[in-house]
Amino acid sequence: MTSLGASLLVALTTTPVLCMVLLGRSDGAAAHREGWRVRFRKARDRSVVAAALYIPVSIGLASLARAAAAVVVLASFGRSFLPEFIGGSRNIAAATAPRTPLGDTDEIVGRLETPRERRAREPRPQDLRRRPRSAPRASARG
Repeated sequence: MTSLGASLLVALTTTPVLCMVLLGRSDGAAAHREGWRVRFRKARDRSVVAAALYIPVSIGLASLARAAAAVVVLASFGRSFLPEFIGGSRNIAAATAPRTPLGDTDEIVGRLETPRERRAREPRPQDLRRRPRSAPRASARG
């Protein structure tokens, strides 16, 4: 949050001052003439903007419909950005000589792991399938 506030402070204070110092003050329209592309776009888009001003309700409804569609699409995305973190996992890195076969590298890493880490890496039978709980058996004693 602090970095966001600092960025906002710089954007509102330092950037305009540097622009004024480096670019200098101009007289506005007297010192500026638009390029040929800008003049071409303005001439071409003037008719589109004029037509849009006659149907503001239709354009507003189309904009609302697209905004609603965007919200629906956004709601269909997943909830988390990163995969779920499993607290017991570790990464073990080992530096070996170039061209060391993968089998040898696996053996070296296997020696670095503790027995507990090896057991945690292997799938347990109860993780592979769920067994239904059975009712407690009645004893044969009478």
